[in-house]
Amino acid sequence: MDLGFGSTGLAALCNAKRLMVERWGTETGRTVGKRLLDLAAATAGTIERIPTASVVRNDDGAMTITFDDAIAISGQLTTGGDGAPVDADQFVISRIMIKEEAR
Repeated sequence: MDLGFGSTGLAALCNAKRLMVERWGTETGRTVGKRLLDLAAATAGTIERIPTASVVRNDDGAMTITFDDAIAISGQLTTGGDGAPVDADQFVISRIMIKEEAR
């Protein structure tokens, strides 16, 4: 699945391991990076199969994926529809929330 970002600042943060580690600490920064890779490897139809992920979808395509009750990634999902290639699915991330105790 193609991952996009709702702002250039969020895109810069999520595309630089160093910045994620500076923002959230070594362990949490690396875990956020791994979860983003999990999302990129998923499709709209397989997100629920990501280990430790809990998915809440709204009818308008907005969704929040929570990993281990510690990292929540929110955004807008669009799909290519039936028969479309897997990379036609896109998730535009608008927010990443980290529970304080996860830091």
